[in-house]
Amino acid sequence: MLLGRKLNHDVSWNRHTNNLHGIDNIFSLYDTCGWSDMKIIKNYDRHWYSGTNDNANWSNGELYGWDLETTSVEPRTARIVSAAIVREAPNGTLLDTHEWLSNPDQDIPLSATAIHGISTEEARTKGQDAETVIREMLTLLDGMTLPLIVVNGAYDFTILRQEMLRLKIGRLEDVKLPPIVDSLVCDRKLDIWRKGRRSLTATAASYGICIRAAHTAFGDITCSLKVVRAMAKKYPVFASCNLGKLQAMQKAAHEDWCTNFEAFRRIDESDFMVSRGWPYQVYDSENEGK
Repeated sequence: MLLGRKLNHDVSWNRHTNNLHGIDNIFSLYDTCGWSDMKIIKNYDRHWYSGTNDNANWSNGELYGWDLETTSVEPRTARIVSAAIVREAPNGTLLDTHEWLSNPDQDIPLSATAIHGISTEEARTKGQDAETVIREMLTLLDGMTLPLIVVNGAYDFTILRQEMLRLKIGRLEDVKLPPIVDSLVCDRKLDIWRKGRRSLTATAASYGICIRAAHTAFGDITCSLKVVRAMAKKYPVFASCNLGKLQAMQKAAHEDWCTNFEAFRRIDESDFMVSRGWPYQVYDSENEGK
C-alpha cells in the first residue's frame, strides 16, 4: 500500500480509487462541467438531497454490475485475475451471475494476493485462459441495454481495453457498451463534503451497507449495486437523470476530480500528471500496456 501525506484525515492508496483517498475532502469540486443541470453542488440546493424516487427512474429497474480483480493497481499493465457480471432485480434478487477465474500468464504479486486472495498457483491451475475470459465478458457487455454499475470504471475498463490490445482481440472503442453508472465517480460528486476514505467499504458503510466478501469481484459488485440504489434513493434527481446525459456528466466529473488531484500532488511534485479519461483511458502508444 502506498501511503500519502497525513493531513486532517488518512490519505492512502486503494485499487478501487486508483489514486489517493481523501483528496475528495480537500478540494471543492464545484459544478463546472455539466452537473449544474442537477443543481446538486451549485448553490447547495438541499432539496435535491431528499425525497422519494419517481417510479419511472432507472434505479427502480433491473441493473447489471461488473467488477474485476487484478494483478496490479496500474491499469496500463495490470492483468485480470477474476471477474464477475451479475444482473439484479429491483428487490435485490440476483437473476443472473457469471464469474470467471483467469490465468494472467504471469506471477500474481503477493501484495495483490493479500487483497483478493487468489494466488499464482490457483490462477494457473484453475483459471481459464485470459482470451476466453475476455471474449465471454465482451459477449455479455456488447449491446447490453440495462444500466451497468461499476466501481471506478476508469480502472476496470482501461484494463479491459489494454488486455484486448495485448491479446489482439479487437478494440474496446468498437464495443457497444451499455449506459454506465460509476459508483465512485457519482459518490464523489453527490456527497462532496463527506469526510474519510472513498473506498467501497467506507462508502458502503456511509449508506449503512455491510460489504460481504470484500475484494472479490462478486462481493464488490453486489455491494456496489446496493450502494447505487441507496444513492439513488438519497438523491432523487440523480435517479431520474437521463442515462445518456449521465454518461457525459460522469466523464466531466471525473475530469474535474483529476484536475484537482493533479493540482494537489503538484504541491510536492511539480511535474506530476494524472492519466485521464472516463470510462477508460487511452494512452499515447497502443503498445504501452504490452
